[in-house]
Amino acid sequence: MSDENTTPARPRFRVTIDFGGVLTRPRWDAVGDEMPGALDFLRWLDANDFGRVLWTFREGVALDAALDWLAERGYPRDWWDAVNENTADVRAKYRADPRKLWTDVFLDDRAAGFPLRIDRNGEVIPYWARIKKEILARRALGGKVFDDPVAAAPLARLRPGLSPGQLAARRDAARIEATVPASSVGANEPATLEEAIAEAALGPKSVTVDGQTVEAHDPKQLIEADRYLAAKKAAKTGGGLRVTTLAHSGAN
Repeated sequence: MSDENTTPARPRFRVTIDFGGVLTRPRWDAVGDEMPGALDFLRWLDANDFGRVLWTFREGVALDAALDWLAERGYPRDWWDAVNENTADVRAKYRADPRKLWTDVFLDDRAAGFPLRIDRNGEVIPYWARIKKEILARRALGGKVFDDPVAAAPLARLRPGLSPGQLAARRDAARIEATVPASSVGANEPATLEEAIAEAALGPKSVTVDGQTVEAHDPKQLIEADRYLAAKKAAKTGGGLRVTTLAHSGAN
């Protein structure tokens, strides 16, 4: 227990992670199989100095089993900033443990918008590359999703369907997207359109697991997108097709 007059320092940018469905296949009676890419993701969090909170429905014996599974793979309880509770700085600030977790990012397979994809084996797995990009973007914004709404007001008049805050967020996301190196989002992910086209062609069109259906990208749409981007790049660099008329030296 920390001294009442001493507030623990705010931990690193916090990423809160569900256990079953994110780190392992969802099972309650036992620990499910490791989710492909999950341990690589934990290593990535460690290497990039992120705070880590484990947030799971499990408790008692079931929670102990999950913690043992993680410890056997190099992530013991003290590797986590908190397990099924708020971090020490939040508990000290409120002199309680609020029911809602104070975090910067939640990762939960049941959350709307949680990035999923179908791998070449036809299995639904977290889309780790997109998850990492989202985390990096949010950390670059200091945990803020929206920028100054006043600055974005002129844009809102051009796009009436979006609020100034949403427009500002899109602008910042585009700016950050360009600054996030591909090497920072990990391996074994379709990082290019060519890889995505190959994966979509090899895998099934859709997969339903536990009542949730995930559809793969349509290869035809990906190919069209690839052609469009190639043409756009060629136009910007002056690499488009040029037609030159050649005249014989003796021509008038």
